[in-house]
Formats: sequence, structure tokens, C-alpha cells
Amino acid sequence: MSEELLFANALKSSKAFNLIKNDFSLGLGNAYLIISQDDEAVQSFFRLIGCAVFCEQHHSACLECDTCLQVLHYNHPDIKFFNVEKTAIKADNMRAYLDESRKKSFSGNLLIFIERLDLTSERVMNFLLKSLEEPPKGVSFFIGTANENGVLETIKSRCRKVYLDIFPDDVILEELKALNVPDETAEIAVACADGQLGKARRIALSEDYAKSYNLVVELLTKMKKSADIVFMSNIFDRNDKKNESNVEVLNIMSILLRDVMVYKNNPSELRDGPIKEDIKKIAESFSASAAEHCILAVNEAKRKLYSPACNPQAIADSLLFSILEAKHTWR
Repeated sequence: MSEELLFANALKSSKAFNLIKNDFSLGLGNAYLIISQDDEAVQSFFRLIGCAVFCEQHHSACLECDTCLQVLHYNHPDIKFFNVEKTAIKADNMRAYLDESRKKSFSGNLLIFIERLDLTSERVMNFLLKSLEEPPKGVSFFIGTANENGVLETIKSRCRKVYLDIFPDDVILEELKALNVPDETAEIAVACADGQLGKARRIALSEDYAKSYNLVVELLTKMKKSADIVFMSNIFDRNDKKNESNVEVLNIMSILLRDVMVYKNNPSELRDGPIKEDIKKIAESFSASAAEHCILAVNEAKRKLYSPACNPQAIADSLLFSILEAKHTWR
């Protein structure tokens, strides 16, 4: 299998890919809306579709023939990849994309892939709408969006909606192992990835994420009295002006507390490994009800962090007091 395409095995086995592949025998539709918050997986998914359409091995997406390699290297003449930077598309750029869609293809099929349309203004989206209303012959548009509500209803009505899979933990784990991610790192990434391949990969490759994870585990296991708050209140990075890493800390906390609730109700639902051992340690001082109330406190802290005039230190202190109170109230 070619190493040029991330998550190849998982994506080839996905419901989303096989749904589109079923259209090959009847002819591809004019437009597909690919819906997923996993930008990295969508980018690979688009290239996989391109390989499958033109593969020399009759749509197998072998990823090894000359045609597949052309697609993987972004130089197939009948495939256009647009907005790979994943930014708001400007009017001139959208016009250029649509000009490309009207050019004669070499094979009779022309694939237009556009990433993250939801970042674009309604005015510019309307340019695309005109092409979807009267699609050029043999042209198929594949439009990626992380936010379905961010795309014009008139565009959505002219597209076939395809939701990229939420992948099982074991599938994500296999993909990370194929990338030579160490087992313990992969376990953490899988637990925190919410079924997203790209998110799992980013977590696995981030040293900062591992540090944040370990910090949260330490906090949830060792904070037992109010005096401990002084030593634990450094959970937020005061230099993080956008609070992106601070929100990530809260996401990790929410995931671990969620797994505590699962463990309390049915320990067998958590896969054996380093994550389960961490959950068992945390669960020693949390009831399921305490974990549930702490998740509510975490969500409230996250909401406050998004406020322009927020005080991260005050939010951290308030959250830790809330966690401590929940632990003692809901024993």
C-alpha cells in the first residue's frame, strides 16, 4: 500500500467511500457534499476518490499504478484540487475554479474537489450555485465542509450528502500503528480523538498534548482538598492569547471524566491499556454522579474561555473549586 495517502485502509473500508464507489457503475453524480470536522481525513478522502475513479485496476484505488500516483501527487490532468489551504475562498478564486470546471477533459470525466466551503461568504458561494444548477457535462463536484449549516441551503439541495465515518477505536489504532506511533501514545490519541483520524494523528504527534494529558490525569487523581488548588491552578497557559491550548485541556478533562462515568457503570466497556489504568486511578475519588457534575463545570469553563474579556486564571480556580465540591458532595 502506498505511503502517499494517510489513513488509506480506514478510508477504503469506510461507508462513505463505498457509498460513492457504488455510483461508479451508474455514473458519478454532479455534486457531493462531504461532511466532516476532520479536515485531514477529508483531504485524503478526496485523493482516494480521485484514485478510485481513474485507477488502472478498474476503480480499485490501488494507489500504486501510474494513474493513482498522478492523483496522489496532485498532477492528474482531469482532477482539480481547490482551497487545500482551507481558508475563505475569494470571489476571484471561485471564478477561477469554475472556469477550470468548464474546460474539456481528456477522459470525459472531470473531478473538482473544493475543501472547506463553509468558511466562504454566501456571496461567493452563489457563484458556485450557478454551476451546480447547470453542471457541465462529465463534471463532478466534491465539496468539503466541517459545518453543514455553513453551506447555503440551495447548494446543499443540489448535492448528495455524504457523512464521513466516525471511526472505531481499533481502526484508528491500526492507522496510528502504521505510522509507527508508540503504543501508549496511540492509546492516548485514540481515547481523545472522538473517532477522527486526523485529530488522532495530530494528538499522537504533539508533545504538548501528551503533557496536557498527563497534567489533567495528575490533577484529577491528586486534588483532594482546597489547599491543593494552589498547586494545581497552573492548568492553563497564561501566554495562550487565543485560549486554544486551554480549551484543549478542558476537552481532555471532559473525555477522561466521561470515561470515568463509563467505567463506573460498566468497566468492561473500556479497552485494557494505559488509558484504562488512568481512568481506574481517577475513578477512586469520583462517583459517576460527581464525574457528571464535573463535566457540566468543565463545559461552563469552556464557555467562559471563549469570552473576549475572560480571565483564564479566575476560570481555572473556579473550575477546580467546582470539581472539588462535586467530589465531596456526590461521593
